[in-house]
Amino acid sequence: MKKFIYLLFLLLSIRMIELVNIGDFSLKIIDIITIVLACITFVFDTQHKKREEKANSIDIFLMLYIVYSLVNVFIAGDKTLAYSDFYRLIVSFLAYYVITTNFRYSEFYEKVFIKASKVYISGAIISIAYSIYIFYIKGLPEIKAFGLNAINSFNVRFTGLESDANTYCMYLMIALVMLVKLYEVKQISKKKFLFTITIMILSIILTFSRSGLIMLVVYLVFFSSENLKLKLRVLTMAAIVFFILMFTNPYGFQDIMLGRLTNVFTTNSSQDVSIYLRKMYYNITVTEFKSSPIIGIGRGNFAEIGSQYFNLPEGANSQGVFYQVACELGIIGLFLFCSILIITLIKLHKVAKIYKNSNYSWMSELDFSLIILYIISSLFGNFDSTREFWYILAIASSSIEYFYSNKFEQRIVDEDVKLKALE
Repeated sequence: MKKFIYLLFLLLSIRMIELVNIGDFSLKIIDIITIVLACITFVFDTQHKKREEKANSIDIFLMLYIVYSLVNVFIAGDKTLAYSDFYRLIVSFLAYYVITTNFRYSEFYEKVFIKASKVYISGAIISIAYSIYIFYIKGLPEIKAFGLNAINSFNVRFTGLESDANTYCMYLMIALVMLVKLYEVKQISKKKFLFTITIMILSIILTFSRSGLIMLVVYLVFFSSENLKLKLRVLTMAAIVFFILMFTNPYGFQDIMLGRLTNVFTTNSSQDVSIYLRKMYYNITVTEFKSSPIIGIGRGNFAEIGSQYFNLPEGANSQGVFYQVACELGIIGLFLFCSILIITLIKLHKVAKIYKNSNYSWMSELDFSLIILYIISSLFGNFDSTREFWYILAIASSSIEYFYSNKFEQRIVDEDVKLKALE
């Protein structure tokens, strides 16, 4: 069964491929695979059913959030939008259920963790190759025709199969964090590491995502590694890639990058479509939140209500998870959502502290880094149903459960006994 679960990590790179699209509802290939795997897990996971488990606080708050979201659907003005949005949330939750159920009680969880990470990285490499192909086929001609104005095109910016550069950047950042940690624990060769990290850093930069650059810098400076030599190596590689792009200026890279960065701090920000829309969406969010601060305006109804104030473009959203949750689910939803993140971070920190000197602490460190990076990304984009979030949460929750399990504690005891015997 676990071999099929790895498919979820591989196919995340093509999660936007649709089979059916009716209005705001879309059925994707990965949705069908997730639902099928969830049904198989539920029916055939007899070992899980036999286990007597204590309530997991992360799972409890997740279920409360799901139930509250369902209740919230019924107060929404546009029920069709609400049901479509709730469907996306449920499928993401099913992915969480499949991953945690099959991974967290594995006898050798670290091996499962490593393989899942490698599969995820492989999917990221495939998506990068696709982005390069699209750039040369479609993006390059657009740059030649429209110059700097072409930056608003997803053929120019690296986005894989995503419809949003910020979401794609988060997807690549997860792969980058996994790659560095796997190299640190000697699970990837030096040649593969150097090649892969180079193209990943290059691709993250070429998304031209400002939030992506913030995530990259924060990660490189604070979370990349406790090994100073490795940290400096990764920082140096990132700096070299960035400055080579700036000085060689391929296809006007320097002008595009400087334009996007300076627009944030100058009066020209009003001419930047992305910044202008974010300001407008933020104002709409505040207005909608004030109209119903406790229970929100209803799932998926941000654009529907917002169109009463502005002429919104197609696909308009709150441009931030916390904004979305606050205006659509109110203070109750925001409390539940933030509780999930806070509880997860606290537990990961405790695990990392307890097992700091063990050979397995790197997994909790990786998970902690991913949650922090997701929070940064959430300030500028994504949704609470974004699949990457639920994957991150699934492996974090699985790691926590594994570290707290009697099985892991017994392994630590056995290893200590062996070491003493060797002495």
